[in-house]
Amino acid sequence: MPERDQRPQFDLMDAMEEAVCFLSADNEVIFTNSQAEKVLGVSSSEILSRSFLDFFDDQGKGLIEGALVRSKVEGRLRLHTSMRSLKDQRDIPVLLRIVQYQDQENKSQGAYAIFLDLTDLNQALRDQESLKERNRELEHLVVTCPLTGIYNRRYFELRFAEEMARAKRYRHGMCLGLVDVDHFKRINDKYGHQVGDMVLKRFARILRDSVRSTDIVSRYGGEEFAIIFPEAHPEEIMPVCIRMRQRIQRTVVSTPKGDASVTASFGISSYPIDEPNFSRADMISRADDSLYRAKDEGRNRIILYGHAVEA
Repeated sequence: MPERDQRPQFDLMDAMEEAVCFLSADNEVIFTNSQAEKVLGVSSSEILSRSFLDFFDDQGKGLIEGALVRSKVEGRLRLHTSMRSLKDQRDIPVLLRIVQYQDQENKSQGAYAIFLDLTDLNQALRDQESLKERNRELEHLVVTCPLTGIYNRRYFELRFAEEMARAKRYRHGMCLGLVDVDHFKRINDKYGHQVGDMVLKRFARILRDSVRSTDIVSRYGGEEFAIIFPEAHPEEIMPVCIRMRQRIQRTVVSTPKGDASVTASFGISSYPIDEPNFSRADMISRADDSLYRAKDEGRNRIILYGHAVEA
């Protein structure tokens, strides 16, 4: 091993935060700094004079041996790999850089193996990803109805404003549907609130499963639901609503007190491209008026604002 007073650059390497091993031409460790001792978990006396390949498992040895050969051609390279702790045999994730040391005639005299322990960084990244996942879960909870699993009123208001703005800006169609479970109070009174909750869950699932992936189904309040149909015209969404109404009518919820069935009333409004001052409140008011008309005219039907009844 070269003496420190003969290789003053070793003092600089000893002060580095990265671990450094200086390798001979045949990959024997002839110098190591104090950081390498910390990473590998042993003193320099147990590192020196060993092959650098000894610090890797069987699979890693082949990888590093190939990297050392390539570095003689390329001059330097870096890779993510794992080293083996000599203290407890655990794997240590590292960023390894291999830099060839050449003489004045550009002949390789050995290499610097410079490696950074990524254990803390990897844990920090895992913690960060875990935090992101928890934040995503919280964001989902904030916009989701806990009973039905669909979007809540808050999310509806946000998306409704966005889609109305898009419809106005690009002058394309858009529809809004308000859907109400008919005689829901009777279901609660006859079967109990637990059955009422089951009905709402089944109802919400039918709505969600019946629309396009771009449509937004939300619980608007109580037994009332809202569906935003972006970039859609009434002639496109009416067949969808008819199928939903028919599917709801066929649905039966089994309870200890007998089978419970429900129907639904729909009120539909559409965005009028030729009315520049048409507002979100106007859109909701028209859908609401249509819904009340559907109920007044017998329930279990769909009313499109300004059109005749679909029974």
